[in-house]
Amino acid sequence: MSMGSTSHREPPRAEPSSQASSSTPFPVKRFVARVVLVAAAAGATWIFWLEPSRLLVLLWLVPVPVLTLGIWSFPGIWRRSTDAPPSPQKDLAQRRRVWAILSELYLDTELSDRDYEGMAAALVETGYSPGQLEEILYRELHPVLHHNLLCVAGEWVAFDLEWLEAEILRRSRPRAHARAHARARARLGIALIPAKWIVRDAWASIKARLPR
Repeated sequence: MSMGSTSHREPPRAEPSSQASSSTPFPVKRFVARVVLVAAAAGATWIFWLEPSRLLVLLWLVPVPVLTLGIWSFPGIWRRSTDAPPSPQKDLAQRRRVWAILSELYLDTELSDRDYEGMAAALVETGYSPGQLEEILYRELHPVLHHNLLCVAGEWVAFDLEWLEAEILRRSRPRAHARAHARARARLGIALIPAKWIVRDAWASIKARLPR
């Protein structure tokens, strides 16, 4: 299903103060990662079409974008800092609001302090604690959406929230042979999050605006 539908946008956010209007810094890491991937792909294509006899060189270059993607997808550690949120199936109405708000962190666009203020205000109304919101972000949204910020031209308008909900709920129901492992990981309260850095600063900006 397409991720570009605009028919499920989050309701208008609370208006922040006019002082929080400065833009966020340019995403240097994301930009460099994409430049390297594009350059590697362009170089490999040029070698293949211009000089087919240099196929060995092309084969040598294949690991370059793969290695680059691996580096930029390097996992970070997440630890539970509070009580776990209820399962999505038990709190679906509120969970949909959180998914809609936090999914904007994974759009291929830049957010300002004004955006963070509005997102924080809307998240407060869901009733979740900052720790629970962080767990929803990294354990439910991140596995589904983080690839959008690693591709060359990601979705930048809006995600289809029906598709997003279906994906999250599907992943929250592990197969029978994996349920014991999933329960053990949930009790442990710690996980490796691929490319955790990609939304770390944005989440920190929102978290700083949430009540303690």
